[in-house]
Amino acid sequence: MLSTFSGQVHGGSPDHWAQYGHAYRKAWAEAGHPAEEADIAVAVHGFVGENGREAKATYLEHEARMFQTGSAEIGRPMKTPAGRENDSEPGGMVFAGSADEITDRILHLHERLGHSRQIFQMDVGGLPHDSFLKGIELLGSQVLPQIQRELGKPVA
Repeated sequence: MLSTFSGQVHGGSPDHWAQYGHAYRKAWAEAGHPAEEADIAVAVHGFVGENGREAKATYLEHEARMFQTGSAEIGRPMKTPAGRENDSEPGGMVFAGSADEITDRILHLHERLGHSRQIFQMDVGGLPHDSFLKGIELLGSQVLPQIQRELGKPVA
């Protein structure tokens, strides 16, 4: 039997969200299942680019557009939440940056949470199709192999 805990994370820190993973594993074990068999997936907003600074700027530009469009649709003008750029730095939960930065961020979160799946929502605010495809390519060709080497096993 396999169970998955997954949630869309919009803020906080890896340490904050790791609490939920630990609570899930505890409940899983209390229900009579081996804690190490609890499968945890983490979904985050993010974007992988060739250059970390440009990737963050691109992501934040399109995220701001997403906030503006969404708030206009419900008739409540809203600005992008203050300090959002800090969420894309280590310690935040927006995973935008270069392949090496994203690899480090995933591995850092894995140390705290032990998750087995990392899900990226990159298609925000009308991100250009070619940028989106390049981000997917970088995840598969650079980020995933680094994580597999570091963890010593294939990952999903």
